[in-house]
Amino acid sequence: MIGTCARPGRGGGRRFAGDRRGAIALIAALAAPAVLMSVALGIEVAHWSAVQIETQRIADMAAIGGGAAWVAYPKEKPAAAAPCTTPSQACVAAVAAADVAAVNGAGATSTPSWSWNAGNTVGTLQDNMVTVVVSTASAGAGLKKSGDPIVKVTVQQAVPLAFARLFKAASTETLQASAVSEIAASGGGTWAGPQPCLAALSPTGTGITAAYANGNNTGYAVITATGCSVRSNANISAGSTDWNTDGIYAAGTVAIPSWATDQANGGGNITPQANAGTIPDPYASNAAVQQAFTNATTATGPTINCGNTLYCGLPASASASNNGSYCTTAPYPGNGSPATCTLMPGNYSGINITSGGPFTLNLQPGLYVFNGNINVASSVTINGSGVTVILASGKTLTGGASFTLNLSAPDTATAQSYGGIAGIALATSSAATTNTCGMGGTLVFCGNSNVTVDGVIYAPNATFNTAGSTTTTGCTELLAGSVSLGVGSYFNGTFSDNNNDCTTLGAASFGSTYQTAGGTSTASLVQ
Repeated sequence: MIGTCARPGRGGGRRFAGDRRGAIALIAALAAPAVLMSVALGIEVAHWSAVQIETQRIADMAAIGGGAAWVAYPKEKPAAAAPCTTPSQACVAAVAAADVAAVNGAGATSTPSWSWNAGNTVGTLQDNMVTVVVSTASAGAGLKKSGDPIVKVTVQQAVPLAFARLFKAASTETLQASAVSEIAASGGGTWAGPQPCLAALSPTGTGITAAYANGNNTGYAVITATGCSVRSNANISAGSTDWNTDGIYAAGTVAIPSWATDQANGGGNITPQANAGTIPDPYASNAAVQQAFTNATTATGPTINCGNTLYCGLPASASASNNGSYCTTAPYPGNGSPATCTLMPGNYSGINITSGGPFTLNLQPGLYVFNGNINVASSVTINGSGVTVILASGKTLTGGASFTLNLSAPDTATAQSYGGIAGIALATSSAATTNTCGMGGTLVFCGNSNVTVDGVIYAPNATFNTAGSTTTTGCTELLAGSVSLGVGSYFNGTFSDNNNDCTTLGAASFGSTYQTAGGTSTASLVQ
């Protein structure tokens, strides 16, 4: 019997070729590094997510801490310390926020920086990878309510890269988180003390200065505030010897001569209230004023250009194309002939009167919006009854020597009939500065100017500056960012004028000090 003999290897080879285990092993061996890298990268990304969550937690806690410091500031009034060399509610809140971030692991330095924006309404603290931005009530940045202050904290964390470095050149990945705390007072706050008729609202700088030529009784500026007070959210430095005021209040220091007397107190010594906290801007949430500021930025209209232009660039009779404004008499350059112009309410590109005249501009009742500078030389008179003048942001008003400004704000009935804003005679959101007659400011009046205003001059970001024998009189409430009264200037503001106080015109009623109602001011995360 002849048997069969399988050829060695053929059947076994076929069996091996049909077995895929070797191929899978090979594929697994080749894929293992990629799989391990993917797992490692996934772990690294998960670590980033954990760090991101932690960074957000730090930002949230820091924002709440900054808001709490803002609320506590009026009672605690911390002393000056870097970077808050001049303590302010905003700077102290920013430092507190940065400190909370540092305690919770954010990198900090020993030399954080603090700075204000041009209008002193928004402050920024930078400390390594922590940025704190504090917007005051004047900035209108509140997310729930435009007049609420906010504290925004941004925290960055650098995370070392391991496996991710295979895909990017950097050795670290920067993660960032932000949080916003808004400060709101339940039921508002409580005003106390006499109403200010001279107030500097900026929390930085000197606040109010009233110069004097030397240390005796000559060449000084005089501040008279009848039936009202003088108030600064920063400091007060005044050389006036003769006061007539119901009080002097400052968030910082008050430096006045030892020989200064208070005529409202029978000529006795003045006892100023230093470290009296800050007061909020009483018009920050006034819808009519804030809307007028917004509208002014895009306003267009004719320019009143006197000096070398016949009829000051206006027609000789009413013209609708010029808001109905006209000049009844025309100036002829070079011969000093007088000119009288009647201005009607509306939008204007500015007023420019640099020579010639004398000129008289009579403003009819209503709202006047200027999206350009008001620049008038000497021998110019501007009169207006029932008038509100709005100056756009970035613009300035300058009055030369012997300039006369007579304005009275509309009361509620006049504002409803003719336009304008009840109680407001002159207002601007501008922080721009012009240099005139040797001094700078937003609202500048040179020597021998006479400013008579019944109502409110509201310029929360502006510098109000006078020189020479400038005199301000009337039922005047001057609310500026800062106020500087030069040698020989007289501020004769009074809350009462001919037995009528400014509130009869519709001016806001407020006091020299402000406390949140029952300590109910709260800070809460809103973003």
